[in-house]
Amino acid sequence: MTNRNKYLAILFSVLAIIVATFSIYKFLQKPVDPFFDAEKDIQRGDIHLISYGLALTTPDEINAKKKVDSIEKKLGFYWKNYGCVVDSTSNALAQQYNDKIIEYLNNRNGIDWFIKYSNTADSIYKNVK
Repeated sequence: MTNRNKYLAILFSVLAIIVATFSIYKFLQKPVDPFFDAEKDIQRGDIHLISYGLALTTPDEINAKKKVDSIEKKLGFYWKNYGCVVDSTSNALAQQYNDKIIEYLNNRNGIDWFIKYSNTADSIYKNVK
């Protein structure tokens, strides 16, 4: 094998590695997640907002959550917690998902429903020790 052929073989090998690496990187960065399909969830009647964080643990927190849950039920949604660790891609997808669900809920409950809900929930949780 001549030096020229060796260099061409090396060049093509390096090029193939670069293309493969780029393809894998793009595939992994693709924001495709079946858990974040707001339209399908709305069609199924599974109206929830995505949250991240630790679960409530004390009896007072749990009782307050039950009160807030009853308000959420009247408004036609619930919160679905996806754990306490989140990466930037999942966070962006969750935000897009929540935006679509909030748009649906704005049509259902009126434009100011979330402000009223947040104020009521905050006042309930504020009294938890």
